Amino acid sequence: MNFGVIKYITYIVIIIGLIVGRLKEITQQYIKTINEYIDGFLLPLENRPQLIRKDESKRIEIKQTVSKFKIGMCIAATLSIFGMLLTLKVLILPHIINNKVVAVLLIILLFAMMTFEKRKKKNNVKKENDKIEIDENVLGGIKEDIVKMCKKLKISNVKIGLLECSGAIKIETGIDENQIPHIGVSYSFLQTLYTRDGAKDILLYIIGHKLAHVYYDDFNNIAKRVKKSYFIYFVGMMIIICIALFIEDAFVQNIGLVLLLIHCFIFNVICDKRYWHQIAELKADRLSVQIYNGEKTFLIDFWKEYDKNKDSKRKKENAIYEYYKKYIKIESHPSMTRRMELLEKRNKWHRWEYFEHMLLICKWRITNKGWNGHVK
Repeated sequence: MNFGVIKYITYIVIIIGLIVGRLKEITQQYIKTINEYIDGFLLPLENRPQLIRKDESKRIEIKQTVSKFKIGMCIAATLSIFGMLLTLKVLILPHIINNKVVAVLLIILLFAMMTFEKRKKKNNVKKENDKIEIDENVLGGIKEDIVKMCKKLKISNVKIGLLECSGAIKIETGIDENQIPHIGVSYSFLQTLYTRDGAKDILLYIIGHKLAHVYYDDFNNIAKRVKKSYFIYFVGMMIIICIALFIEDAFVQNIGLVLLLIHCFIFNVICDKRYWHQIAELKADRLSVQIYNGEKTFLIDFWKEYDKNKDSKRKKENAIYEYYKKYIKIESHPSMTRRMELLEKRNKWHRWEYFEHMLLICKWRITNKGWNGHVK
C-alpha cells in the first residue's frame, strides 16, 4: 500500500528515535570517562603537582637494540603462518566445504574447545584467588560480621576496603579483569556514618546490600536480562502481528492492535536497562535485611534524610539539567524514599513486584518524576 507522506514521516520518526537512543548511550559513556579521568588523574595531580615536574638529571636515553636475528625470526614466523593459511585454503578447505557433515563437526569441535578453555581459565582464576580480603585498618571492627554475611551468601571471593576518592561520599561495587568483585567505601562516607547513632548497623546493611549484588552477579546478568527482554518483546510482537494479519476479522484485528500498543508500552520499560538496574537495587535491599539481623530503622532513617537533602539541592537545578537527569541519564537507583518505604513493609522479594515496579515507572514518567521517582 502507498501511504505517501505518512510513510516518510514514519521513517523520519524511526531514524530520530534511533539517533536519540544512540546519543543517550554515547553521552553516558563520555560522562563516565570524564568523571574517572577527574577522580583518578586530575584531582591527585592537583594535590601533588610535583609528580609532573621534569627532572633532567634522571633522563634515560633509549637506544634501538633490535638485532638482525630477531627481525629474521619475525619474517620467518610470518612466512610460516602465510604458508599454513595457503595450505589450508588450497588442500584442506575445499574438502571440508564439500563435506557438510565434517564442516559441522569441526565447527562444533572448535566451539567446544573454546568453551572448555574459557571455563578452565575461569576455574583457575577462582582457585588462585578464592579468598575474602577485608581492609582491617578501616573495617577491622566489623570483619567478623562481614565474613558471616559472606558465608550466608556462599561468597568466597571478594575484596572490601577503602575507596580511593577525594572528599566524595561513595560506596561502590565493581569487578576486575579476573572476575573478582570489589567493594569500596570512601573515607568521607565512613566519617558521615560515625557521627550517627547505629553507625555499625547502617554500614553493615550497606555492605550487605553490595554483597547481594555480588551474589546475584548483577555485573553480568543485567545485560543478559535486557537481551532476554528484547527477545520476548520481538517474539510477542510477531505473534500479535501474525494473528492480526492472518485472521481476516475486523474485531480480531482491532483487538490485535490494542494488544500491540499495550505490548509496546510495557516492553518500552522492561527492555530498558534502567528498569533492570532498579530491580537489582530493590532485590539487594531485601536480601541485605535477610543476611544481617540489625536494627533496620537506623538504615531507613539515614537514607530518608540523605534523599531529602539531595532533593533540596536538586530544586536549584535548571530545567534542562533536570530533564536530563530524569529521562536521559542512566541512573540505576530508584528514589531512596520509595526504596525505604518498601523496606519498611517487606523483607523478601516477591515475583509480582517486577510487574508492580514496571507500572510504577510508567506512572513516574507520566507524572513528570522521571525514571527514578524524584519529586521536584
